[in-house]
Amino acid sequence: MKTKLLSLVVLLAAVLASCNMFKSKLALEVADANEECPVVIEPGMTVESFVLEDNELVITYKLSVDQYRNSIAILRTPALEKQMAAMMIQEFDDDLRRELVAAEVGMKIVLKCEDGNTKEFALNSAELQNSIQHPMTGQAVLDLQIQMMQGRLPMDVGGGMLMVEVTKQGRNLRCVTDISGSSLSIAQVKANLAHMKARDLFTDDVIEDDPLLSTALKQGCDLLYVYKSKNEPDSVLFTMTNAELRAIAND
Repeated sequence: MKTKLLSLVVLLAAVLASCNMFKSKLALEVADANEECPVVIEPGMTVESFVLEDNELVITYKLSVDQYRNSIAILRTPALEKQMAAMMIQEFDDDLRRELVAAEVGMKIVLKCEDGNTKEFALNSAELQNSIQHPMTGQAVLDLQIQMMQGRLPMDVGGGMLMVEVTKQGRNLRCVTDISGSSLSIAQVKANLAHMKARDLFTDDVIEDDPLLSTALKQGCDLLYVYKSKNEPDSVLFTMTNAELRAIAND
């Protein structure tokens, strides 16, 4: 009996030592990431810190009021919060992802608005490990990005125009813009688009910097822009094929 008990104690000690070793390695990776902070992701969005705290990797973002409002609109359900966190993990480098799995920790995202509001969402250890070992790819990523965009609609696209709908229909990404608030008529929009091509609207940098557009492109989607007005019965369709957009992206 004493031998079995001693074996159990030795095994437990070995397991605890192993866990401590993995957490030590993770602590070094997190410290390295934190040294790079603050990191500006885009205007109004900054990664403020990476901290290992109570078996959680805590990542804090500082957001402008507009960025915070957009984030809250996107993270409108618990399921979307977890999907967003899982997608964010794919941006980590391989070393950090590997140590997160080995240390069996969770992750918490903290969004701090400059006006004092705060939003938190998290993945527990099992959810984090699953998201790393079975990352979202292809169509699943595109579906999530479309849901995120839908949370921001209607969206001001300038000139009194509002993007009011983004959907995937077959192999098409369909974006609908309402021009009712602009000074343009449907006939004027049609005339303006008559001689335009995809290259007149997009550059390789624009495509690369737009997560939804670049993912849709990789999934073989054509891009359909529909312009409509509450004041007129007609609408205008402007189509950009996947081949045209790929040619621009590869410039």
